[in-house]
Amino acid sequence: MYAYSLEEVATTQTIWMLFVLGATLLLGLFSVEAFFTLSFVGLLAVTQLYHPTGESPGWWRWLRLLTGVCFLVFGYVVYRQVLSVI
Repeated sequence: MYAYSLEEVATTQTIWMLFVLGATLLLGLFSVEAFFTLSFVGLLAVTQLYHPTGESPGWWRWLRLLTGVCFLVFGYVVYRQVLSVI
C-alpha cells in the first residue's frame, strides 16, 4: 500500500492556501478570519484525503496536533463573530 509523504500533504495544503488567497483577493473578500477559516477547511479535507491506512507515520501525529490547535483558533474566531452579532 502506498504511504503518502509529508511533502505531498504540505504541497497540497500550500496549493489550496494559495488558491484561497488568490480567490479572496480577486473577489475583494479577503480578511484574516476568512483566509484562516478556508485554509482550515482545506486542512481538514487534506487530512481526510491523505489519511494513512495501517500504521501512521511519525509526522502524522504532528499534523493531528496542528489540526487540534487550528480547531482552538477556529473556536475563537467563531466566538468573536458571535460576540459581534450580539
